[in-house]
This record gives sequence, structure tokens and C-alpha cells, in this order.
Amino acid sequence: MSFDAHAARAYGRVYAATRAQHRKLRGARAVDLLIAAIALANDLPLYTRNAADFDQLAGIGLVVCAAGRAGRKRPVARRQPERGGACAVAKPRTH
Repeated sequence: MSFDAHAARAYGRVYAATRAQHRKLRGARAVDLLIAAIALANDLPLYTRNAADFDQLAGIGLVVCAAGRAGRKRPVARRQPERGGACAVAKPRTH
């Protein structure tokens, strides 16, 4: 997936939502936000080991799911998305 014009517009929404919560916007976090913008632009869920880092993005429609760690004996609690009811991969939006 590429960072296209739709992802750039989504990044503006991601950046604004993150800044409104006074969260960090630079460094390694900036790359995470770019990935989140690509997922948002393509109507895809974002799988991460630290879903709390993206809590501020639920309000703009990003579905964030907690992914388990390989080799872990206990399952990681999964966050249920606001829409759809499960962390399933959605079809990308046609442009």
C-alpha cells in the first residue's frame, strides 16, 4: 500500500486528533501515525501490540485491534471496534 492523496488527507485527520489529545507527534510516533493514516484511508483495521497508543483515533473511525505476541501462552484481550463488531480485514475502498 502506498501513501497516496487519500492517505495524506487521512493523515491530516490523524494528526489533528492526536494533537487535540496532546499526544506525541514526532519521532517513531510519526511513522506509526502514517501507518494509521494508510489504514484509515483504505478502511482497514490497524493491528498493534499497543492499542492504547491509538485510543485518540477511535473518534475519527479508525478500527484498532490488539494483536497477540508470538509464543505467548495467554491470549491478549482484543479491542472490539466501534463498527463491524470484530477485528476483521475490510475490503479496501476503491478510488
